[in-house]
This record gives sequence, structure tokens and C-alpha cells, in this order.
Amino acid sequence: MQENETNVTEINKAKQDLATKKETLDATYIDLNAGLNTMAQGLGTQTVTGSLQDKLDALVRITDGKVNVDIKQLTDGIAQIDANLSLIEATEAELNMGITQVEAKKAVAIASLTDPDLTEAEKATIEASIVLLDTNLAELNAQKEQLLAQKAGAIAMKQDLESKLAEANAGIDALRSSQATLQSGITQYNSGMATYEKGVQTLETKTTEAAPLSMMHNAKSIMATLNSKVKIMENNLSWSVKMY
Repeated sequence: MQENETNVTEINKAKQDLATKKETLDATYIDLNAGLNTMAQGLGTQTVTGSLQDKLDALVRITDGKVNVDIKQLTDGIAQIDANLSLIEATEAELNMGITQVEAKKAVAIASLTDPDLTEAEKATIEASIVLLDTNLAELNAQKEQLLAQKAGAIAMKQDLESKLAEANAGIDALRSSQATLQSGITQYNSGMATYEKGVQTLETKTTEAAPLSMMHNAKSIMATLNSKVKIMENNLSWSVKMY
């Protein structure tokens, strides 16, 4: 009887422990599922279904897609701007060289005007060339200003894309970190569920094994009660015989 009481006590405690563990697992599931749903909304989708692991795997694929599309677009855009800036800087170098050459020619022309042996016709020709050189310089400087404006615009655009890329990368890193945290939680949850299910099976086995002992205990109790009643009846009968 002592063994049976011990088994019943152990089974009841196991039931209580399993119930507590199940409550904890259910709360964990709710938290993990909420985290996955929040991430799905942040990624612009609500179509992830299945188990916790299925949902996380789907969100990881969506994140990979964003890296392949959004991040790639930004990096490609920056690379294109860098290529354009290289062309602009090459053109700027050519313009600077042209401006230097024209300024040198103008300096030579101006210096030649100091020659006392120049005729009026030669002087007029030199002055006309200086005017032409000034015109060329004005055109070259205008082209350079326009080019510098394009360069400034390209640099500003590159800085904007780099800022967006940094934000995107930070967002992706945060997603990856959150996904890693969720993965750890899901792994622990699945492990806990496996332990819980094993505990349920063990409890079912113990309950099944304890049933015959309980029946034997009940049978012994019934027999003891019957024996007690028979004994009383025998005593009563014996007393009655003595009375006669």
C-alpha cells in the first residue's frame, strides 16, 4: 500500500510539473509568434505560415531577397556614380589643361605687345587674338563651372545613396540579429516541447503501470472490509448461541 501511495504521489507531482511546463511553453510560443508577426509586418508581408521555424525560414528568405534587390540597387547606384565621377574628373582635367594653355598663349600675346618694333597692323592682330583667347577662356571656364556643378550633384547623390546604404545595412544587421535571437528561442522552444512530450509519454506509462497496483489496493481494501463484516457476523452469531 505504501508503494502505491508513493506512485500516486509521484504521478500527481509529474502531472503538476508537466502542466506548469506546458504553460511556460505556451507563453513562449505566443511571444515567439508575436515576434515573427511583427518582423513580417516590418518586412511588408503577412503571408508567412506554418510552424515557428517555417515562418522564420520564410522571413530569412525575404531578408535575403531585400539584400539581393534593395542593397544591390544602392551599391550599383553608387558604383555608377563613381564611374560618372571618374569621367567628370577626367573632363575637368582636360578643361584645366585647356584653360592653362589658353592663359599661357594670352600671356605670350600680351607680352608681345610690348615689342616697340610692332607695326600697327601686327599690334591689331595680336590684340584681336587676345580677344579671341579671352572668348575661349570664358567658354572653357563656363564649361568647367557646369562640370563642377554636375560633379557636386553627383557627389551629393552619392552621399545620399551611401547614407541610405548605411541605413539599409544597419536595418539588415538588426534583422539578422533579431532572426538569430528568434532562432535561438525557437530551438529552445522545440527542445522544451520534445522534453515535454517525452514527459507526457513517461507519465502515461507510469499511470498505466500504477493502475493494477491501485486495483489490487482497492481489492485488498474491499476484502478487508468484507472480512471485518464476516468477523462481526461470526461474533454476533456466537453471542446468540450462548444466549440460548
